[in-house]
Amino acid sequence: MTVDIHESVLRWVLDSLPADGRAHEPQVDPGPEHPDIEARMQESLEQNRGRILKLLASVLLTATLAGLRAALDYWNAELGTHAQTPETWVQDMRHWAENRARRLFATVEQALREAVDQMVERLKENGVLRNQILEQVNKFLSQSETINASANRVGMENDSDATYAAFLYANQELGAPGKCWITAQDHRVCIACQQNQWAGWIPIDVLFPSGHDRPPAHPRCRCAARYHGVTRKALVSL
Repeated sequence: MTVDIHESVLRWVLDSLPADGRAHEPQVDPGPEHPDIEARMQESLEQNRGRILKLLASVLLTATLAGLRAALDYWNAELGTHAQTPETWVQDMRHWAENRARRLFATVEQALREAVDQMVERLKENGVLRNQILEQVNKFLSQSETINASANRVGMENDSDATYAAFLYANQELGAPGKCWITAQDHRVCIACQQNQWAGWIPIDVLFPSGHDRPPAHPRCRCAARYHGVTRKALVSL
């Protein structure tokens, strides 16, 4: 069974929404007294944990589905087939995205903490009193846009990793026996990535010298991976 990628993502997002068709807004009740900044930060994170995880998983899932499609498009063009993305692949990528979102939650927390710290420092420099600073922090953390921005930022920073993870997954599922690392081949290539390319073709389940199973090896990595050995039979049987 195959499934249209965009339809699958849309169905998943719609299924996750409440009956009224709107995403849940964070409910914030600061109470009669303002808690300190750290306590307020933890309160906001706990209140919005589900929202953050859903936003992260949505961004990552979209990237993984693009990776699946890229792998199939490549082999379809090479072998003259018209294979579509199997439903089982989509489900596997959904689980991958959800698991990775949970691991990235701490990164969102750090991004939110940095935003609050910058805000507090700016207010202090302007001579704003402590109680007023706490009020501003409460207001900032109560806005859904604050949560959305932090989660989306982290998600987009990791979308390349998600795409390459799915690209590797698809080639493994198609039975590709080997892979190689491809750099941008210029003076900006780091030593680790260059050594990965020098390794040449290696078995698909073996790690490259840097310890990675596929790109990216680091933030802003420009490398790619190439696979070989997929057969027409493997595509036709999807």
